[in-house]
Amino acid sequence: MSESLNILNKKLDVPASNARAAFVSNSADIRDYFILHQLAFKDASRRIQRLSHLLDKSTYVLLASLWEAYCEDIVTECLNHVTQHAPTRRALPQTIQEDIQKSIRSGKDSPWDLAGDGWREYVKNRNKGFERKRNREFAGPKSAAVEDLFLNALGIQGLCAKWRASTWSVIQNPM
Repeated sequence: MSESLNILNKKLDVPASNARAAFVSNSADIRDYFILHQLAFKDASRRIQRLSHLLDKSTYVLLASLWEAYCEDIVTECLNHVTQHAPTRRALPQTIQEDIQKSIRSGKDSPWDLAGDGWREYVKNRNKGFERKRNREFAGPKSAAVEDLFLNALGIQGLCAKWRASTWSVIQNPM
């Protein structure tokens, strides 16, 4: 993974996340499929060409799972980054602070766990549990599910409204 991240950083001339490096690496399968599709069905009989949509559907499923994995990976990476670099616990996203407050009020966790710099370890451990829960609940990369994921994990609202057609050019031509 780190080798593909280094290659991606060099080609983009900007730092890239591990999530993006994994997405670009895994997307090679999609690009290879399109090449194979062109070669296999270009001179095929009409009957075989009509059935090619069955293989196309499997590609859509693969693409959806790649996007789902990317969303999950980038949220995990962001949570770890925020936890590591937040100057105080008050700099954490509001949704994380509210979850922690609920957990303490319910008696599941002790406020002593947050004392001093203990909140960082507490949030890291919370992130691991959140990752497991998220992987069970985040099924399918539909816009509403992506919105909920980023809102609940990072407090980011209206993410899908920021997407533009140019965003997809990065997916199609990442390097």
